[in-house]
Amino acid sequence: MANLLTATINSWGCGDPPIRRSDSMYDQLRDDHRELTRIAGELLKRTSTPTLTDPGGLGRCRWGLARTLTRHLALEDAHVYARLDKDPRPGVAAVARRYKAELCRLSDQFNEHMADWTGDAIAGDWPGYCRAVRTLLAALEARVKCEDEELYPLLAETRRSAAA
Repeated sequence: MANLLTATINSWGCGDPPIRRSDSMYDQLRDDHRELTRIAGELLKRTSTPTLTDPGGLGRCRWGLARTLTRHLALEDAHVYARLDKDPRPGVAAVARRYKAELCRLSDQFNEHMADWTGDAIAGDWPGYCRAVRTLLAALEARVKCEDEELYPLLAETRRSAAA
């Protein structure tokens, strides 16, 4: 039944896969980045049309982004920053604090976007919504890139040090 439900949600477009309990937290973070990138691509595709053609599909896509991003941010907050903040290497805790502060700003930007762009607001100003989505997704893409290139390698080093 669970596989059928997951297949159904994913067939709608923009459904996020369930957390796989057997994966490590690090693997889940990487999986979330891939899923966020996939959903962002779908949102960009949906907002590249001159008019809103599929409000239901857009809503599901927005919901998938919100669920995946919310889960991802909570996982990072609970595990990544706590671990890196305690890292004894010089500068690692400062990097973690900087990323956490940036995360708070991105989270606020996302929450404001979702509050501002209700279904009625989207229908009333489709071009404005499309611009707002591109701005939000550019910020999200930049964040994912920075995490992949700087933050997660620090986390991986911390994990290796703890295992040694």
